[in-house]
Amino acid sequence: MTAPLPPLDPLEIAAGGPLGHHSGALPLPRATLAPRAAFEQAVLRGLLRPPLFVSFSGGRDSSAVLAVAVAVARREGLPLPVPVTLDVVGSPDADEREWQQLVLDHLGLDEGVRLPVRDELGVTGPVAAAVLRRHGLLAPANAYMQVPLLEVATGGSLVTGIGGDEVLGSSGAMPTARVLAGLQRPTRRELKHLAAGVLLPRTYRRTVLRRRIGSLPWLTPLARELVGRRGAACSIPEHSGWAAELANFARQRVFAHIRAALDTLSADHDVVVHNPFLDRDVLAALGAAGGRGGLGGRSAAMTRLFGDLLPEPVLTRSSKAFFDEAVDREPTLGFRQGEAIDHVRSHYVDRDALRALWSGPSSHYPTMLLLQDAWLRSQAA
Repeated sequence: MTAPLPPLDPLEIAAGGPLGHHSGALPLPRATLAPRAAFEQAVLRGLLRPPLFVSFSGGRDSSAVLAVAVAVARREGLPLPVPVTLDVVGSPDADEREWQQLVLDHLGLDEGVRLPVRDELGVTGPVAAAVLRRHGLLAPANAYMQVPLLEVATGGSLVTGIGGDEVLGSSGAMPTARVLAGLQRPTRRELKHLAAGVLLPRTYRRTVLRRRIGSLPWLTPLARELVGRRGAACSIPEHSGWAAELANFARQRVFAHIRAALDTLSADHDVVVHNPFLDRDVLAALGAAGGRGGLGGRSAAMTRLFGDLLPEPVLTRSSKAFFDEAVDREPTLGFRQGEAIDHVRSHYVDRDALRALWSGPSSHYPTMLLLQDAWLRSQAA
């Protein structure tokens, strides 16, 4: 049984999210299924507690989840899943209607449920405020954005594509692993990775990682050093390979906090949430199938796993929706640019640097946990 998950500590709140390994995380199980079969099994659990809603943005990950859910439902004679979509009014960067329609037409589905949102989803807006008052800080800071979807799914199940970017995305270790496995010739960039990740001393590799992770301008020098040390302490050598990378990812506190936040929010609405890309059996199956070299990058992995279910443009698209504007509308914008800095109490923060960030026109997502913490303090003042 997994040990209890420690809450976010002050350094994690200042840095923007969980750091390091969860000491109670269990190792991934031995893979017994192919990746697609494991993915279908994870989705089937949701179909068996109908109605099943799929969080559907039109991006690659949510499209894959919806396509698999439709295929499994039709094969097993179960009710079809219902796509549910957040429609951020007045935000062109979040507009995915064309991609959504392409997927729905391909799958032979109706539009499903569309939820128009305007100022409700600010990071300290009405939805977030209710969650913060009830549960305190949750990580990731935008976990509250699942609440409108959970309200629709009350009494049933919700399947999300959360984790797809992290799991299938091509990290620095993957191309290096493919070179070491003899699957591709090294480019100049891979040779540099090999030198830094394999040939150079471990102490030097840790120094490089601390610099890479610790360059967070709103933190004090000490805080940046501590963040880097935590990152380095739970890193693995770049030559370890993709399977090891997935196993290491599954042990991260961020992985555990995502699952815990969704479980907490779903319990408020009597919904069972399934996240196939974070499913331990799916991760084990992907690691076993990809081995050291991975599945060939993001588009290749999507095509291998879901190529029979989705149109090619969706499998290989490189564009992506962004919700920065949605999380930084009023009243969040006014609070961020105004009194928020007065309620920051963290000794890990360079207040002048943070004030400069928050006074600007754009949100800075890595500081959103700090902003929520400041908002909670403002309510208690």
